[in-house]
Amino acid sequence: MTGGRRLATAARAFFVLATQNPIEMEGTYPLPEAQLDRFLLKLRVRYPAIEELNAIIDRTTQSRQVVVDRVMSGAKVLAYRELIREVPVAAHVRDFASGIVMATHPQWADAPDVTRRFVRYGASPRGAQALILAPRCAHSPRRYNVSLDDSRRWPRPRCGTA
Repeated sequence: MTGGRRLATAARAFFVLATQNPIEMEGTYPLPEAQLDRFLLKLRVRYPAIEELNAIIDRTTQSRQVVVDRVMSGAKVLAYRELIREVPVAAHVRDFASGIVMATHPQWADAPDVTRRFVRYGASPRGAQALILAPRCAHSPRRYNVSLDDSRRWPRPRCGTA
């Protein structure tokens, strides 16, 4: 990884969280469209309800020791990452993900009218990969495969519309 002109190495098991506050944009710059698909998910977080806000205040304004417990080692994370890629995805589930991505491309013959009118560039192959990998992570533990229902839960957060 690089930051400025410094090169740093990261452990093999790491992840990146990025936040963006649409109200306080001064001094920050939105990522170019071509870089947005490097993130697996985009989640929009609603403003907390009053009970949640009170809990945030209580947790963050008192003097107390916060203890964070490790739930998994880096080696185990890497092992799960490989295991997830072994979860079977049937052709019709793969085709569903491909159809979602292709529907974002205005030049595709079957693109919806809304795409043709308002979209210049569609999702990349990374988007299709995410539409397969995310349901693999979250499929039902009672099944050994990804179902269409598993896949239907993911397009909105993946495509940035959640």
